[in-house]
Amino acid sequence: DSRFIVYYFTASFAIVFLFYSFIVTPKYISVGRLLPSVSSPTLTSLMPIVRSIMGTEGRLSRMARAAGLSLGASSGDIMSAILGSRTIKERVITQCNLSEHYHIPEEKIDDIVEVLEGNTKIDVTLEDMVVIEVQDRDSKMAKKIVDSYITNLDSFLKLSAMTQGKYERIFLEKRLGEAERRLKMSEDSLRRFQENYKIVYPPEEIKVAIGSYAQLKALLYAKEIEYQMKSAYLKLENPELVNLKLEIQSYRKKLKEVESKHNIDGFGIGSAVPLKGVPNIGLEYLRLYRDVNVNGEIYSFLIQLYEQAKITEARDTPVITVLDYGAIPEKPIFPKKLLLAIIGLIIGFCISIGYLRWLYFWEKLMVNPFYRKIYIDLRQSLIADLKAIRAFLVPKLWR
Repeated sequence: DSRFIVYYFTASFAIVFLFYSFIVTPKYISVGRLLPSVSSPTLTSLMPIVRSIMGTEGRLSRMARAAGLSLGASSGDIMSAILGSRTIKERVITQCNLSEHYHIPEEKIDDIVEVLEGNTKIDVTLEDMVVIEVQDRDSKMAKKIVDSYITNLDSFLKLSAMTQGKYERIFLEKRLGEAERRLKMSEDSLRRFQENYKIVYPPEEIKVAIGSYAQLKALLYAKEIEYQMKSAYLKLENPELVNLKLEIQSYRKKLKEVESKHNIDGFGIGSAVPLKGVPNIGLEYLRLYRDVNVNGEIYSFLIQLYEQAKITEARDTPVITVLDYGAIPEKPIFPKKLLLAIIGLIIGFCISIGYLRWLYFWEKLMVNPFYRKIYIDLRQSLIADLKAIRAFLVPKLWR
Protein backbone atom coordinates (compact mmCIF):
# COMPACT_ATOMS: atom_id res chain seq x y z
CA ASP A 1 0.00 0.00 0.00
CA SER A 2 1.41 3.38 -1.03
CA ARG A 3 0.19 5.18 2.08
CA PHE A 4 1.86 2.60 4.31
CA ILE A 5 5.16 3.13 2.49
CA VAL A 6 4.90 6.91 2.93
CA TYR A 7 4.05 6.56 6.64
CA TYR A 8 6.79 4.00 7.16
CA PHE A 9 9.60 6.01 5.56
CA THR A 10 8.47 9.32 7.10
CA ALA A 11 8.13 7.94 10.63
CA SER A 12 11.34 5.88 10.37
CA PHE A 13 13.50 8.83 9.35
CA ALA A 14 11.93 11.09 11.96
CA ILE A 15 12.66 8.48 14.68
CA VAL A 16 16.24 7.98 13.43
CA PHE A 17 16.96 11.72 13.42
CA LEU A 18 15.36 12.16 16.83
CA PHE A 19 17.39 9.25 18.22
CA TYR A 20 20.54 10.85 16.77
CA SER A 21 19.72 14.11 18.57
CA PHE A 22 19.77 12.25 21.89
CA ILE A 23 23.07 10.42 21.37
CA VAL A 24 25.12 13.12 19.57
CA THR A 25 27.48 15.27 21.66
CA PRO A 26 25.76 18.62 22.31
CA LYS A 27 27.46 21.94 21.56
CA TYR A 28 27.12 25.08 23.66
CA ILE A 29 27.94 28.71 22.92
CA SER A 30 29.03 31.25 25.52
CA VAL A 31 29.15 34.95 24.59
CA GLY A 32 31.16 37.86 26.03
CA ARG A 33 30.81 41.53 25.06
CA LEU A 34 33.40 44.31 25.44
CA LEU A 35 33.69 48.03 24.78
CA PRO A 36 36.92 50.06 24.65
CA SER A 37 37.16 52.62 27.43
CA VAL A 38 36.43 56.13 26.24
CA SER A 39 39.58 57.73 27.66
CA SER A 40 42.21 55.09 27.02
CA PRO A 41 45.43 56.16 25.25
CA THR A 42 46.73 52.59 25.18
CA LEU A 43 44.53 51.47 22.30
CA THR A 44 45.47 54.57 20.32
CA SER A 45 49.17 53.90 20.84
CA LEU A 46 48.71 50.34 19.54
CA MET A 47 47.04 51.54 16.32
CA PRO A 48 50.20 51.43 14.14
CA ILE A 49 50.98 47.85 15.25
CA VAL A 50 47.47 46.61 14.59
CA ARG A 51 47.30 48.29 11.18
CA SER A 52 50.26 46.19 10.10
CA ILE A 53 48.31 43.07 11.12
CA MET A 54 44.82 43.80 9.85
CA GLY A 55 45.25 46.66 7.39
CA THR A 56 43.03 49.71 7.54
CA GLU A 57 39.67 47.96 7.66
CA GLY A 58 37.66 49.37 10.55
CA ARG A 59 34.16 50.06 11.69
CA LEU A 60 33.86 53.36 9.84
CA SER A 61 35.70 52.02 6.81
CA ARG A 62 33.14 49.24 6.54
CA MET A 63 30.34 51.78 6.64
CA ALA A 64 32.11 54.06 4.15
CA ARG A 65 33.24 51.37 1.71
CA ALA A 66 30.37 52.08 -0.64
CA ALA A 67 31.45 55.72 -0.77
CA GLY A 68 35.05 54.77 -1.54
CA LEU A 69 36.43 56.01 1.78
CA SER A 70 39.10 54.44 3.99
CA LEU A 71 38.94 55.72 7.54
CA GLY A 72 41.22 53.35 9.43
CA ALA A 73 40.77 50.90 12.27
CA SER A 74 38.57 51.65 15.27
CA SER A 75 39.36 50.77 18.89
CA GLY A 76 37.08 47.74 18.57
CA ASP A 77 39.04 46.55 15.53
CA ILE A 78 42.27 46.90 17.49
CA MET A 79 40.87 44.79 20.33
CA SER A 80 39.59 42.22 17.83
CA ALA A 81 43.02 41.94 16.19
CA ILE A 82 44.72 41.47 19.55
CA LEU A 83 42.20 38.78 20.55
CA GLY A 84 42.94 36.96 17.29
CA SER A 85 46.69 37.06 17.81
CA ARG A 86 48.74 33.94 18.47
CA THR A 87 49.95 35.34 21.78
CA ILE A 88 46.46 35.61 23.28
CA LYS A 89 45.43 32.20 21.93
CA GLU A 90 48.42 30.46 23.48
CA ARG A 91 47.69 32.13 26.82
CA VAL A 92 44.07 30.93 26.63
CA ILE A 93 45.23 27.40 25.76
CA THR A 94 47.57 27.31 28.77
CA GLN A 95 45.11 28.93 31.18
CA CYS A 96 42.21 26.60 30.24
CA ASN A 97 44.37 23.49 29.79
CA LEU A 98 42.89 22.95 26.32
CA SER A 99 45.49 20.33 25.41
CA GLU A 100 43.82 17.91 27.81
CA HIS A 101 40.31 19.13 26.97
CA TYR A 102 40.78 18.62 23.21
CA HIS A 103 42.79 15.39 23.75
CA ILE A 104 45.72 16.76 21.73
CA PRO A 105 49.35 16.44 22.93
CA GLU A 106 50.90 19.69 24.15
CA GLU A 107 53.66 19.40 21.54
CA LYS A 108 51.09 19.84 18.76
CA ILE A 109 50.35 23.43 19.68
CA ASP A 110 49.44 24.31 16.08
CA ASP A 111 46.66 21.72 16.10
CA ILE A 112 45.31 23.06 19.41
CA VAL A 113 45.36 26.63 18.07
CA GLU A 114 43.53 25.46 14.93
CA VAL A 115 40.78 23.78 16.97
CA LEU A 116 40.44 26.86 19.19
CA GLU A 117 40.17 29.11 16.13
CA GLY A 118 37.45 26.90 14.71
CA ASN A 119 35.47 27.12 17.96
CA THR A 120 35.92 30.89 18.38
CA LYS A 121 34.21 33.75 16.60
CA ILE A 122 35.21 37.38 17.26
CA ASP A 123 33.17 40.15 15.68
CA VAL A 124 32.95 43.96 15.92
CA THR A 125 29.52 45.58 15.70
CA LEU A 126 28.77 48.94 14.13
CA GLU A 127 28.64 50.38 17.67
CA ASP A 128 32.31 49.30 18.11
CA MET A 129 31.31 46.53 20.52
CA VAL A 130 33.53 43.43 20.46
CA VAL A 131 31.57 40.17 20.66
CA ILE A 132 33.39 36.95 21.59
CA GLU A 133 31.57 33.67 20.89
CA VAL A 134 33.07 30.34 21.92
CA GLN A 135 31.54 26.98 21.02
CA ASP A 136 32.34 23.86 23.01
CA ARG A 137 30.85 20.52 24.02
CA ASP A 138 31.22 21.55 27.68
CA SER A 139 29.11 24.55 28.70
CA LYS A 140 31.40 25.41 31.62
CA MET A 141 34.50 25.24 29.43
CA ALA A 142 32.87 27.54 26.86
CA LYS A 143 32.36 30.17 29.59
CA LYS A 144 35.89 29.63 30.90
CA ILE A 145 37.44 30.22 27.46
CA VAL A 146 35.43 33.43 26.92
CA ASP A 147 36.50 34.76 30.33
CA SER A 148 40.10 33.78 29.59
CA TYR A 149 40.02 35.79 26.35
CA ILE A 150 38.72 38.83 28.27
CA THR A 151 41.21 38.64 31.15
CA ASN A 152 44.18 38.05 28.85
CA LEU A 153 43.18 40.97 26.61
CA ASP A 154 42.87 43.22 29.66
CA SER A 155 46.27 42.07 31.01
CA PHE A 156 47.92 42.58 27.61
CA LEU A 157 46.59 46.12 27.26
CA LYS A 158 47.55 47.07 30.83
CA LEU A 159 51.04 45.66 30.31
CA SER A 160 51.34 47.66 27.09
CA ALA A 161 50.40 50.83 28.95
CA MET A 162 52.88 50.08 31.77
CA THR A 163 55.64 49.26 29.25
CA GLN A 164 55.08 52.59 27.52
CA GLY A 165 55.17 54.40 30.87
CA LYS A 166 58.34 52.57 31.88
CA TYR A 167 60.08 53.51 28.64
CA GLU A 168 59.11 57.17 29.07
CA ARG A 169 60.25 57.16 32.70
CA ILE A 170 63.70 55.73 31.86
CA PHE A 171 64.07 58.11 28.92
CA LEU A 172 63.16 61.13 31.04
CA GLU A 173 65.36 60.00 33.94
CA LYS A 174 68.41 60.37 31.68
CA ARG A 175 67.33 63.77 30.38
CA LEU A 176 66.46 64.89 33.90
CA GLY A 177 69.93 63.96 35.13
CA GLU A 178 71.53 65.95 32.31
CA ALA A 179 69.29 68.97 33.01
CA GLU A 180 70.11 68.79 36.71
CA ARG A 181 73.86 68.79 35.98
CA ARG A 182 73.54 71.78 33.61
CA LEU A 183 71.47 73.67 36.17
CA LYS A 184 74.03 73.02 38.90
CA MET A 185 76.90 74.12 36.65
CA SER A 186 75.14 77.34 35.63
CA GLU A 187 74.21 78.09 39.26
CA ASP A 188 77.84 77.53 40.35
CA SER A 189 79.12 79.79 37.55
CA LEU A 190 76.66 82.54 38.51
CA ARG A 191 77.55 82.28 42.20
CA ARG A 192 81.29 82.51 41.52
CA PHE A 193 80.72 85.48 39.23
CA GLN A 194 78.63 87.24 41.89
CA GLU A 195 81.28 86.56 44.54
CA ASN A 196 84.06 87.88 42.33
CA TYR A 197 82.30 91.03 41.10
CA LYS A 198 79.93 91.65 44.05
CA ILE A 199 76.83 91.66 41.80
CA VAL A 200 73.62 90.49 43.48
CA TYR A 201 70.53 90.89 41.26
CA PRO A 202 69.78 92.46 37.85
CA PRO A 203 67.21 95.23 37.45
CA GLU A 204 63.56 94.14 37.68
CA GLU A 205 62.75 94.83 34.03
CA ILE A 206 65.69 92.66 32.95
CA LYS A 207 64.55 89.89 35.29
CA VAL A 208 61.06 89.88 33.72
CA ALA A 209 62.45 89.82 30.19
CA ILE A 210 64.87 87.00 30.98
CA GLY A 211 62.12 85.05 32.78
CA SER A 212 59.84 85.19 29.72
CA TYR A 213 62.68 84.14 27.43
CA ALA A 214 63.65 81.26 29.74
CA GLN A 215 60.08 79.92 29.84
CA LEU A 216 59.79 79.99 26.04
CA LYS A 217 63.11 78.24 25.51
CA ALA A 218 62.38 75.66 28.21
CA LEU A 219 58.96 74.93 26.69
CA LEU A 220 60.56 74.38 23.28
CA TYR A 221 63.13 72.03 24.81
CA ALA A 222 60.42 70.05 26.64
CA LYS A 223 58.38 69.66 23.44
CA GLU A 224 61.47 68.47 21.55
CA ILE A 225 62.17 65.91 24.28
CA GLU A 226 58.54 64.75 24.20
CA TYR A 227 58.67 64.40 20.39
CA GLN A 228 61.92 62.44 20.54
CA MET A 229 60.51 60.18 23.26
CA LYS A 230 57.19 59.38 21.54
CA SER A 231 58.66 58.94 18.06
CA ALA A 232 60.26 55.74 19.37
CA TYR A 233 56.89 53.94 19.54
CA LEU A 234 54.58 56.04 17.33
CA LYS A 235 54.65 56.36 13.56
CA LEU A 236 55.52 59.72 12.07
CA GLU A 237 52.00 60.13 10.65
CA ASN A 238 50.45 59.66 14.09
CA PRO A 239 48.26 62.73 14.89
CA GLU A 240 49.96 63.20 18.27
CA LEU A 241 53.41 63.42 16.68
CA VAL A 242 52.13 65.67 13.91
CA ASN A 243 50.68 68.10 16.47
CA LEU A 244 53.90 68.05 18.49
CA LYS A 245 55.93 68.83 15.38
CA LEU A 246 53.69 71.79 14.58
CA GLU A 247 54.03 73.09 18.15
CA ILE A 248 57.82 72.78 17.97
CA GLN A 249 57.92 74.74 14.71
CA SER A 250 55.72 77.43 16.24
CA TYR A 251 57.92 77.75 19.36
CA ARG A 252 61.09 77.88 17.26
CA LYS A 253 59.61 80.68 15.19
CA LYS A 254 58.67 82.65 18.32
CA LEU A 255 62.08 82.05 19.87
CA LYS A 256 63.82 83.21 16.70
CA GLU A 257 61.76 86.39 16.73
CA VAL A 258 62.62 86.98 20.39
CA GLU A 259 66.35 86.38 19.88
CA SER A 260 66.53 88.63 16.82
CA LYS A 261 64.55 91.50 18.35
CA HIS A 262 66.77 94.21 19.85
CA ASN A 263 69.68 91.79 19.73
CA ILE A 264 72.38 93.96 21.27
CA ASP A 265 75.94 92.64 21.59
CA GLY A 266 74.81 89.06 20.98
CA PHE A 267 72.65 88.89 24.08
CA GLY A 268 69.25 88.69 22.42
CA ILE A 269 66.81 88.39 25.29
CA GLY A 270 64.17 89.84 23.03
CA SER A 271 62.87 92.69 25.12
CA ALA A 272 62.58 96.38 24.57
CA VAL A 273 65.11 96.96 27.33
CA PRO A 274 68.07 98.84 25.81
CA LEU A 275 71.43 97.17 26.53
CA LYS A 276 73.66 99.69 24.79
CA GLY A 277 76.29 100.95 27.08
CA VAL A 278 76.02 98.04 29.48
CA PRO A 279 79.55 97.07 30.53
CA ASN A 280 80.94 93.73 29.40
CA ILE A 281 80.86 92.51 32.99
CA GLY A 282 77.16 93.35 33.16
CA LEU A 283 76.44 91.48 29.92
CA GLU A 284 78.34 88.42 31.12
CA TYR A 285 76.40 88.49 34.34
CA LEU A 286 73.10 88.70 32.43
CA ARG A 287 74.12 85.76 30.26
CA LEU A 288 74.89 83.67 33.33
CA TYR A 289 71.65 84.78 34.95
CA ARG A 290 69.78 83.86 31.77
CA ASP A 291 71.42 80.40 31.66
CA VAL A 292 70.33 79.72 35.24
CA ASN A 293 66.75 80.73 34.44
CA VAL A 294 66.62 78.69 31.21
CA ASN A 295 68.10 75.58 32.84
CA GLY A 296 65.79 75.99 35.82
CA GLU A 297 62.70 76.20 33.60
CA ILE A 298 63.86 73.20 31.56
CA TYR A 299 64.36 71.21 34.74
CA SER A 300 60.85 72.16 35.94
CA PHE A 301 59.22 71.05 32.68
CA LEU A 302 61.15 67.75 32.68
CA ILE A 303 60.07 67.12 36.28
CA GLN A 304 56.43 67.46 35.18
CA LEU A 305 56.90 65.04 32.26
CA TYR A 306 58.76 62.62 34.52
CA GLU A 307 55.97 62.58 37.10
CA GLN A 308 53.42 61.95 34.36
CA ALA A 309 55.47 59.01 33.09
CA LYS A 310 55.68 57.56 36.60
CA ILE A 311 51.90 57.82 36.94
CA THR A 312 51.44 56.11 33.56
CA GLU A 313 53.75 53.30 34.61
CA ALA A 314 52.07 52.77 37.96
CA ARG A 315 48.45 53.14 36.91
CA ASP A 316 46.16 50.14 36.64
CA THR A 317 43.14 51.76 35.01
CA PRO A 318 41.02 49.52 32.79
CA VAL A 319 41.30 50.10 29.05
CA ILE A 320 38.27 47.94 28.29
CA THR A 321 34.75 47.91 29.65
CA VAL A 322 33.33 44.41 30.10
CA LEU A 323 29.63 44.54 29.31
CA ASP A 324 29.11 40.77 29.65
CA TYR A 325 31.42 38.06 30.86
CA GLY A 326 30.80 34.60 29.46
CA ALA A 327 27.71 32.89 30.90
CA ILE A 328 27.16 29.16 31.30
CA PRO A 329 24.64 28.34 28.55
CA GLU A 330 21.66 26.34 29.76
CA LYS A 331 20.56 25.02 26.36
CA PRO A 332 22.80 23.68 23.61
CA ILE A 333 22.78 25.30 20.19
CA PHE A 334 23.12 21.81 18.70
CA PRO A 335 21.30 19.50 18.35
CA LYS A 336 17.85 21.04 18.09
CA LYS A 337 15.68 17.98 18.68
CA LEU A 338 12.46 19.36 17.21
CA LEU A 339 14.27 20.73 14.16
CA LEU A 340 16.03 17.42 13.53
CA ALA A 341 12.74 15.53 13.87
CA ILE A 342 11.12 17.87 11.30
CA ILE A 343 14.10 17.43 8.96
CA GLY A 344 13.75 13.64 9.36
CA LEU A 345 10.05 13.86 8.51
CA ILE A 346 10.76 15.89 5.37
CA ILE A 347 13.60 13.64 4.21
CA GLY A 348 11.57 10.50 4.92
CA PHE A 349 8.58 11.87 3.03
CA CYS A 350 10.72 12.84 0.02
CA ILE A 351 12.43 9.43 -0.05
CA SER A 352 9.08 7.63 0.18
CA ILE A 353 7.71 9.63 -2.76
CA GLY A 354 10.87 8.93 -4.73
CA TYR A 355 10.65 5.23 -3.88
CA LEU A 356 7.02 5.02 -4.99
CA ARG A 357 7.83 6.73 -8.27
CA TRP A 358 10.72 4.35 -8.85
CA LEU A 359 8.49 1.39 -7.95
CA TYR A 360 5.82 2.54 -10.41
CA PHE A 361 8.44 2.96 -13.15
CA TRP A 362 9.92 -0.47 -12.37
CA GLU A 363 6.57 -2.22 -12.59
CA LYS A 364 5.89 -0.63 -15.96
CA LEU A 365 9.36 -1.65 -17.11
CA MET A 366 8.90 -5.31 -16.10
CA VAL A 367 5.71 -5.57 -18.13
CA ASN A 368 7.84 -5.31 -21.28
CA PRO A 369 9.21 -8.85 -22.11
CA PHE A 370 12.42 -7.41 -23.60
CA TYR A 371 13.40 -5.48 -20.44
CA ARG A 372 12.21 -8.32 -18.22
CA LYS A 373 14.54 -10.76 -20.03
CA ILE A 374 17.47 -8.36 -19.64
CA TYR A 375 16.75 -8.04 -15.91
CA ILE A 376 16.49 -11.86 -15.39
CA ASP A 377 19.72 -12.51 -17.31
CA LEU A 378 21.56 -9.80 -15.36
CA ARG A 379 20.32 -11.15 -12.04
CA GLN A 380 21.31 -14.73 -12.88
CA SER A 381 24.73 -13.51 -14.03
CA LEU A 382 25.30 -11.60 -10.78
CA ILE A 383 24.19 -14.59 -8.69
CA ALA A 384 26.57 -16.85 -10.59
CA ASP A 385 29.46 -14.43 -10.11
CA LEU A 386 28.77 -14.14 -6.37
CA LYS A 387 28.73 -17.95 -6.02
CA ALA A 388 32.02 -18.20 -7.87
CA ILE A 389 33.61 -15.59 -5.63
CA ARG A 390 32.34 -17.35 -2.52
CA ALA A 391 33.62 -20.71 -3.76
CA PHE A 392 37.02 -19.11 -4.34
CA LEU A 393 37.31 -17.23 -1.02
CA VAL A 394 35.77 -19.65 1.52
CA PRO A 395 38.46 -22.39 1.23
CA LYS A 396 41.22 -19.77 1.58
CA LEU A 397 39.62 -18.23 4.64
CA TRP A 398 39.30 -21.58 6.40
CA ARG A 399 42.95 -22.48 5.96
